[in-house]
Amino acid sequence: MTTLTLCAAMLLIAVAPAIGQAMARPDFIAAVRAWDLPTDASHPRLYFSKPDIPALRQRAQADEALWKRLEGAGENDRAGLEELCLAYLMTGDTTCAERAKQKVEAIIAQPDWVYEHHKPLVVDLRVAGRIAELGTAYDYLYEYLTPEERDTIRTAILDRGVRLFLDIHSKQSEWWARSTHNWRSVICGEMGIGALAVMEDYPDARAALEEAVNGCLVVLDRGGIDGGWDEGVGYWAYGIGRALRFGLTLKNVSGGAVDLFQHPYVKVTGDFGLYTITPDGGCFDFADCHSRRPNPWLMAVLAAGTRSPHWQWYARQHFRPSVTDLAWFDPDAPTAPPTELPKAKLFRGIQIGIMRTGWEADDVFLGFKSGPTTANHSHLDINSFMLSAFGKALIIDTGSWTYAHAYGFFSTRGPRWDYDANDTIAHSTVLVNGRGQQYGEEHYGEILKLETQDAYDYLVADGAPAYGDALTKFLRYVVFLKPDCFVILDDLAAAEPSEFEALFQYAGELSAGENGLLTVTNEGAAADMLFVLPTDETGRTIAKVDRRTNYPSSSGARSPSFRYVSVSPLHKATAARIIIVLRARKADDQAPLEAKVVEESDAQVTLEVSVGDRRRSVRFDLTRGRVDLS
Repeated sequence: MTTLTLCAAMLLIAVAPAIGQAMARPDFIAAVRAWDLPTDASHPRLYFSKPDIPALRQRAQADEALWKRLEGAGENDRAGLEELCLAYLMTGDTTCAERAKQKVEAIIAQPDWVYEHHKPLVVDLRVAGRIAELGTAYDYLYEYLTPEERDTIRTAILDRGVRLFLDIHSKQSEWWARSTHNWRSVICGEMGIGALAVMEDYPDARAALEEAVNGCLVVLDRGGIDGGWDEGVGYWAYGIGRALRFGLTLKNVSGGAVDLFQHPYVKVTGDFGLYTITPDGGCFDFADCHSRRPNPWLMAVLAAGTRSPHWQWYARQHFRPSVTDLAWFDPDAPTAPPTELPKAKLFRGIQIGIMRTGWEADDVFLGFKSGPTTANHSHLDINSFMLSAFGKALIIDTGSWTYAHAYGFFSTRGPRWDYDANDTIAHSTVLVNGRGQQYGEEHYGEILKLETQDAYDYLVADGAPAYGDALTKFLRYVVFLKPDCFVILDDLAAAEPSEFEALFQYAGELSAGENGLLTVTNEGAAADMLFVLPTDETGRTIAKVDRRTNYPSSSGARSPSFRYVSVSPLHKATAARIIIVLRARKADDQAPLEAKVVEESDAQVTLEVSVGDRRRSVRFDLTRGRVDLS
């Protein structure tokens, strides 16, 4: 580890608690124990109560398309159980209630809810999902159901779910009951909803709720100090979303006596959704994640629970009103665009850096990934990045491939890394001698600093530990020359002469120009890529690669592919510097991009960059890890 790395890492540890460090919070377990649990059979109560129905109905009627869907739910073959139940409450159409009962009967008739690939577990994600579905249906349909029908549903909720959960979680007899990731919060949250639905007829309701709250707290306590989630945006929506769906019902049923929205992590985590949205309408899809908008439903719930005007702005921008959304979207929550927020942000707890010009489709976004290799659903993607601009993805994270549970997809001892999407080769970072990073607690990356100025932002990250003995130094500098240009400098060293290869995954079409310029064009957006170091004079290799993998997945045969361009010095060496300049632009903007090194030594590199008539000098102080602009 270099002197720079050691000093900066010590500073980072001093000021930035890592993910997993508990934050001061209210004593929610004490609140559950002090709460006087209701003993009456008042329903509905989970998401709203009977007096709330007229206002919800009025809100639905104000949206012509939404009301039309509610009125037609009974004839809609694609309507889900919750939609049918809510449509019955809003319209009084008993056809919806009868169809909902049929779906409930079909669920209960299934002899086994556990996914085959999760056996021999007794409780898994699917079991928990069934309990939450049945609990919601029980709550919504309560007055329509006969006493016998209520008893049948209640028995299924308790005997096939909540009682099993209470025994397993209290004894931690299945592995998920000791986990700290999405499995724990999803199962605990959904079992908690089931317990709340039938609590007046369940003597052990308080004990089950304590276990459910405790499991959710284990996950929330592990959240990043500034709201990030190391499983990625998709599993944030799932794991944190299910915890807070339970939190919403618990707050409603307890009359605010138990309010998980007062958890410190919950108060800041909406920033993770806000900052990771990309101009192409997707997200910074690191880890096992697909490029979709950060969950608008979760953002709406967070905004309602915390009254954050910026999160509510996001929810209003991206929320698609549906039947079930009536229960948790608060149209009266304060709203304000995030225009006054800093555009650059370091999520210290999970080692994610964001640089952006704004939150609209015509803005420019770069997301940078460092941190652990051992997070649940993690990839070997340390010091990788993605670029999205003017409504299109340009430099991408390959995202998640279809899972193959029976074929080692989650076996981190080796087979997981045979799937390219999980391995280093599918990310915009570095290979050493054709090989990528290693998995393990000792293999990680750190963002040593992220600084922002009016004219530029920059970050410095150390990725060497992710490569084990293969590297002695991997400092990646990313400089954002606002509003559209990025300079990436890799300072690399190894104990033995090695081949260093920097990869850039791209979306769109790749074309070549003069002086080493490549251009990625994705419909109306483009990214010019100028390889500055190594040069033709010193010798370099530029490769364009198209990789395809055929494999059997859990849902059939798959054949995913991805493309990257790479640059490497021609000769092996113990040290190398690779510099690339990226300029995001609209496809019809033809301003030329030029860059050259004007000074280089062991201590510093100075680069001149010009875009049309804009000229800037970027100086890298490699001993102090600083970047200056003139």
